[in-house]
Amino acid sequence: MHGYALIKELDKHFDGLLDSTVYSILRRLEKKDILSSKVIKDESRNKKVYKLTEQGISLLEDYKYEYTEMFNTLKILEAEVYDGVRQVFVI
Repeated sequence: MHGYALIKELDKHFDGLLDSTVYSILRRLEKKDILSSKVIKDESRNKKVYKLTEQGISLLEDYKYEYTEMFNTLKILEAEVYDGVRQVFVI
């Protein structure tokens, strides 16, 4: 995905996100070899297209696993809290 398209997609979810912030993050991810990029020629201009590297894919998989574990733990805690509240009111 090219930078501008990425910004438009992120803007749907994060109000007020600055273009400069996104491009800064993209540059840092490239330096850490999490993303790679290449310039493609479009009709009127060049576009820089970004892609996850093997390291980036691995990192994403790790984060997805950690997120899933955290989410599942929160669901268990939420159930325990609601059960506790129900038990208090059942008396």
